Amino acid sequence: MLLSLLLSLPTSYVLGRKKISGKILLILVVALFLSRVFTAFRLSQTFFGLVLAHTLMSIPYMIRVMTNSFQAIPQDAIDAAENLGANTFVKIRDIFLPMIRPGLLAGMIFAFTVSIEEFNLTFIIGTPTFETIPTILYSFIGYYFIRTNASVVALLMMKPNIIMLFIVERFLKSDYLAASLGKM
Repeated sequence: MLLSLLLSLPTSYVLGRKKISGKILLILVVALFLSRVFTAFRLSQTFFGLVLAHTLMSIPYMIRVMTNSFQAIPQDAIDAAENLGANTFVKIRDIFLPMIRPGLLAGMIFAFTVSIEEFNLTFIIGTPTFETIPTILYSFIGYYFIRTNASVVALLMMKPNIIMLFIVERFLKSDYLAASLGKM
């Protein structure tokens, strides 16, 4: 999730704030034939390959949400900061980050949810060396299907998502509007 965030921020800024021809094609990112590429580069069955696969799966979600966040920033606020002599760091700290906070957190939730529920890439790239909750859950559905065990694992899969949603909701309610309007 954090790697996806770091890779998505610059791309989202450019897509959200700059006029680029063919922007719609850039937004629709599709990862095809990852298993062949990962095998060719000997990334299958490695932790780095698994992290890279999950990052690639979540980047389109993060970029889409963050692009909308950057587009929503009023140009007047940026122009006012520049007129007052704000450098790039000050604009990022005082304008962009407070105003994109909801999109940043929403993108993180999407990236986290996509990653924790991803079965296909994990199965192709990581199994049997690495097992995640979805691969364990699908193994319960396989040969020895025990409804109780599968239900428990499904509940375990939902728990991190629900906890993260409550944390983000609390964080956003506390000071989003005050921060975006400069009244903290």
